[in-house]
Amino acid sequence: MSIIDITIVVDPVAIIRDHTISSNSSPITLKNYGRGYVFAMTYWNDVNFGTYSGHPDNYGNNDNNEGGYALDIKAEIQDTIRWRMTSLTAGFEYQCFIQSFRYAFGATVISTMKPKIEAVPGPVQNADGSVVAKQVQDYYWETTVVAQGSAGYDVIFSIFDSTGHRVGIFTIDPYIEVPGKSRYALS
Repeated sequence: MSIIDITIVVDPVAIIRDHTISSNSSPITLKNYGRGYVFAMTYWNDVNFGTYSGHPDNYGNNDNNEGGYALDIKAEIQDTIRWRMTSLTAGFEYQCFIQSFRYAFGATVISTMKPKIEAVPGPVQNADGSVVAKQVQDYYWETTVVAQGSAGYDVIFSIFDSTGHRVGIFTIDPYIEVPGKSRYALS
């Protein structure tokens, strides 16, 4: 059993610039499947290498979009997968927040995704320049792999401006393949 951490970095400035934002609550699908707008990352050995045939613009990339818009990860039964999201402008102009997940297919491969909040030690700089560990909030979504197969899902996320106003709701669609082999296996 392994823990697979995924971080999705979002470029909210480009998304807002290139998409028509509506006032309804329906998520906007990012242009070009999110290419150039979102960058999904995990540990190198948790990526399925080779051609990703499940995506319409299959380029046969050897890294399967590590750092790209549609990360294809591999997992084993009982692995835990955790998703976090951040913005290129984090702490300043825009914040991004995972709102929910929606299965495209393979809902029986992974358990229901649930939001989690934990207090964890994090480095904070004091006024004198020293760095100390203080409790900070870690917000992420978590699921457990329960069966072999493939799972496609939509990550529905919101972009908020610096005043806390929601600018829009958007969606991207990553992919999971089970079985796989992770270098961080606990057993």
